[in-house]
Amino acid sequence: MAWALEMLGHLDPDAAAHFAKTMYLYESADDPDRGAIFHDQAWHYAMLRVFGEGYWQKHSDRLNPSTAYDDLWAATYENSRKASRSSI
Repeated sequence: MAWALEMLGHLDPDAAAHFAKTMYLYESADDPDRGAIFHDQAWHYAMLRVFGEGYWQKHSDRLNPSTAYDDLWAATYENSRKASRSSI
């Protein structure tokens, strides 16, 4: 989510990270899978923040996560999985 807020919403990195963290208060901050389960939901909330309600009608190109977002998410998720497995 922070990436989308930074890249598409032009928020500075600290503000984007802060806003994104407020969306996952129910998940432990040290959980390597934090936010991973809700990949598409994170994109949706970022687009609501950037473009507002009804973004899917005005910005139909933003309905689904971009390839860059998907690639970053996949790499981040895979790295976190490797790190959690190596610490066992």
